[in-house]
Amino acid sequence: MLSYRHAYHAGNHADVLKHVVWCEILRYLAQKDKPFYVQDTHAGAGLYDVSSEMMQKKQEYISGAVPLMRNAAGLQSSLLQNYVDIVRGFNPDTDDLQTYPGSPSIAQKFLRVQDRLLLTDLHGTELPQLKALFKGDKRVSTRQADGYEVMISALPPKEGRGAVLIDPSYEVKDEYQTLPNRLGKALTRFPNGVYAIWYPVLGRTRTESFIKQLSLIIKSKNTKNSMATLRAELNVSPDREEGFGMVGSGMFIINPPYTLKADLDLAMPELLTNIAPQTGRFIIEENK
Repeated sequence: MLSYRHAYHAGNHADVLKHVVWCEILRYLAQKDKPFYVQDTHAGAGLYDVSSEMMQKKQEYISGAVPLMRNAAGLQSSLLQNYVDIVRGFNPDTDDLQTYPGSPSIAQKFLRVQDRLLLTDLHGTELPQLKALFKGDKRVSTRQADGYEVMISALPPKEGRGAVLIDPSYEVKDEYQTLPNRLGKALTRFPNGVYAIWYPVLGRTRTESFIKQLSLIIKSKNTKNSMATLRAELNVSPDREEGFGMVGSGMFIINPPYTLKADLDLAMPELLTNIAPQTGRFIIEENK
């Protein structure tokens, strides 16, 4: 039984990192006229009302998206500024955060007429909102389905280029084994796609084991030595082995845009300063 509801956490530090990276991947794909394909395997509701009971219960956005919006004028990183501009586009009449865009809504902003977006989610309570949100947009398809299965069956896309966001809640205990296995099948079908994998940092040993599994899967599929990887991790609290709640989160990107590493080198210190200047740290690792 799936119980996770992203609205409780929308706009928090993990969303900020995920969406900063996601915006840049989509912006990079949109630079060429050729069509691209996007899939969000765990799409959620797509758009979140800050005044809702769920967002107000934890108010995690106050230490996530809000500091960046308040300090927008002083941001030096183009990645952070681009992210803030996207979020502000959903709040056109106010300087406050009233609506937070999920990754599906962010992706829609980058679509041209020739592009496609496929959204999947197993959560039956999220799907009606997702369908209503994108009703009438022929570029966007929504399905209540296992995102991994749809990912594999939909690849390779007819466009020949595109990106897949893999963003599970990790509430299912075997997610850390399921994701790498399904990723391996996807890479066999679409080795040149961009894959953006979000992961929580709950314990350092578990996190490093997961990254190692991903790396081994990629190595086994990387027969032409063409797949680069990039890891960006933002931790807002000191590491611990296990415990309640996240101390941070990360993005593991396969076939990242060639400019992303240099852009993150500039963005991550500034992101840390705005979100967790006293207790945080970041990791950036690239493998070509």
